[in-house]
Amino acid sequence: AAIDSKSINPDTFSYYDSGSIEVEDYTIKNFDGRGRGTVTIQDILTNSLNTGMVKIMQTMSKDTAREAVKKFGFTSKTNIDLPNEGNNITSNISSNRDIEFANISFGQGIAVTPISMVNALSSLANDGARMKPHLVEKINYTNGLSSTTEQEVIGQAFSKETSDKVTQMLVNTFDEY
Repeated sequence: AAIDSKSINPDTFSYYDSGSIEVEDYTIKNFDGRGRGTVTIQDILTNSLNTGMVKIMQTMSKDTAREAVKKFGFTSKTNIDLPNEGNNITSNISSNRDIEFANISFGQGIAVTPISMVNALSSLANDGARMKPHLVEKINYTNGLSSTTEQEVIGQAFSKETSDKVTQMLVNTFDEY
């Protein structure tokens, strides 16, 4: 979202990671409590740095962050063709507290269903488009008829350019491990 909104430039963004960051009256630490010194976005992804995600979130306005949560589809159900889809819990985006947005940045401020997360992440493979998820591609009935599931775009999470850039960074992350 920060890349897509141009809040940051992924080729030039960096910050000094001391291993922790203060947000309001709270201290957020990296999973291992270690600092990494001056890091880039690639380092943030590769090392899963909570502090880096907070720094990135802080470059965006709260309204931009709220809109991103909506664009990723987290504020609604996916309407997958299965009964009783659960609700995501995203009420923290209504807050104006910095700590809520800091927690959201590294995945602890909201809760989403697995299908909702897969739907959002699959937009990377679809040039930023969110597709309506389906359980099956085609149903063959016993009477010889069949029905094929139609592909349907249900939203645009981010641009193709952002999709390409983030995909490359994630490939680099995987290659480093």
